Amino acid sequence: MNWTYPLAEHVDFSYECAGNYLTDNYAWMEKNDEKTKRYVAEQNLFTTSWFEGTSDVSQRAADLAAKAGKAEFSNIIEGHGRLYASRREPNGEVSAVILDQNFNVISVLLDDEKSKNEFQVYQVLPNPVDPDIVAIYVLKNGAARPSVLIQNVASTELIAQFDGLFSFAWAADGKQLYYADASTDAEAGVNHNTVKAYDMTDGASKLLYTEKDSAVFIMLEVSDEGDIFAHVNLSYVNIRVIHINPETGVTSRMTVHDGSVFHYVGSIGQVHYFFTDEQSPRGKLLALSGSLSLADAVTVLAEESRVLAGVRAVGDKLFVVFLNDAASEMALYDSAGNKLREIDLPDEYGTVDLAAEYPPAVLPGAKALYLNYESFICPPSVLKFSIDCGKSSIVYSRRSEGVRADIEVTSHPVMSRDGTALRAFLVRKKGMKANGQAPTLMYGYGGYNSSLNPTYTLPFMGLDIVDWVDRGGLYVHCILRGGGEYGAAWHQAAWRDKKKNAFHDFIDIAEWLITSGWTEASKIAINGGSNGGLLVTAAVTMRPDLFGAVIAAVPHTDMIRFAWDDRGPMYITEYGDPRDPEMFDYMYSYSPYHNIREGTAYPPLYIQTGEFDNNAYRSQALKRSDL
Repeated sequence: MNWTYPLAEHVDFSYECAGNYLTDNYAWMEKNDEKTKRYVAEQNLFTTSWFEGTSDVSQRAADLAAKAGKAEFSNIIEGHGRLYASRREPNGEVSAVILDQNFNVISVLLDDEKSKNEFQVYQVLPNPVDPDIVAIYVLKNGAARPSVLIQNVASTELIAQFDGLFSFAWAADGKQLYYADASTDAEAGVNHNTVKAYDMTDGASKLLYTEKDSAVFIMLEVSDEGDIFAHVNLSYVNIRVIHINPETGVTSRMTVHDGSVFHYVGSIGQVHYFFTDEQSPRGKLLALSGSLSLADAVTVLAEESRVLAGVRAVGDKLFVVFLNDAASEMALYDSAGNKLREIDLPDEYGTVDLAAEYPPAVLPGAKALYLNYESFICPPSVLKFSIDCGKSSIVYSRRSEGVRADIEVTSHPVMSRDGTALRAFLVRKKGMKANGQAPTLMYGYGGYNSSLNPTYTLPFMGLDIVDWVDRGGLYVHCILRGGGEYGAAWHQAAWRDKKKNAFHDFIDIAEWLITSGWTEASKIAINGGSNGGLLVTAAVTMRPDLFGAVIAAVPHTDMIRFAWDDRGPMYITEYGDPRDPEMFDYMYSYSPYHNIREGTAYPPLYIQTGEFDNNAYRSQALKRSDL
């Protein structure tokens, strides 16, 4: 069949940036008007028709749907004798639910039907005192920032709704909900952040704190004693901690200097624990008692060769997760930082979801800590950790097959062009030989200090890695500079005016795969989403000869006009500001949208985006798709 791709109208538009004058014939796509909606509808019709008309693709989609498995539960919190969780169905629908101890659903608090498809559900947080009250973290379709809904469980009454915020936390006595909201001045490139308290008795909100400096956002944590810790993210790697006394309203700056990461991770008695990377790029743990200044804190877990990836103070113990070459390892410590024992995990190369920043809440009286675990060959599962003894066991899994013993995972160091040791995980059927012909799928991210840990499913494709391997494929999980897998210095090696290092790393791993005899360029497909979408579109723009296909999800592609997005001030902290003359030339030199060359043969490119994506606006994908 002769496919005719929908053509977009060229509309003259020019603008100035850092003293440079640029034209953008597709800038009209940045508007969510009827013209843009018509073009989106044409694209969707074309894509749907192509898939429906390709029998192999249709059959494969049906096969994958048939083996989708059970629902997946995450963000699990034990409280009031039950479990509160987010549930993701195989079809992608997410709901807020209450479960019994056997993971049977007691109540559905919010789903697509109840919200009339108005919200996407993220998390549910029960009131620490009243079992009939919950706060549900959602994203309203089309909104730039999330919302929180306070709901009565028994009556399903919506008590209050707060829009345009980033973080919330219950007061220790359950009488107030604290929340951090923000407003953006995109033209000036600044965010204005505040912290407020909503009173559950009289329904009034009052201002607790106003941040004087522009910040990406503020994240909140509350101790069992009622202390409020406001984490002011000046950037993703520069976090200032403010202590707020809810009784007196007095605020105290706890961090002495800006420029490092600090996170409150819990308290044991009167001792507060904080993660930091200050003078410790791989992280360390501090303990603070009798003071509100982190200058008085003492180190209880010193920096080591592994990256300190997560800590949670629960009961009288510290649950600690490390990253060792991007794979999770877990140990149990006493309150003084003495190791009690290592905790066995189901697989050698896996991921325990225990974030160092803003960890999952544990209500007073909880007997267990529930965490999510997965690996390349172990389906998403729930690990239950006994708070008393720290023993762990899998209590729920999305799929029944368990760890796949017939699939091999190996971890390889790969040297970059500048001599930096990168890492690549290779996932393949046992016995698979390097014959230069393996269908290869590469996945990478390389940004925002975010670690690309082992996963069972590619998040932006919905493809279980084992399904790719079962069809004879080789999966390659790429650890690139810009991420958080090796600490702060690893991130800073590929951000702002060093961003190209992440793209070069990805290209270097692809070349290593070829020279190592695994595959050839025409058989390499690459995938990434959001910042990873920037990665793959930049890589294929730089080296179109090196890849056979590209799947880019919600990508950043226009690295100039993104600065005027509602979230532009957030992106600038990672990429730099193209309106700065010192950054413009560098960012323009790799911006995928601006570096397509007429007459160059590019491999097939599939771009997907979200109609209501509030992070990477859909115009970033739309504009690149028509070039």
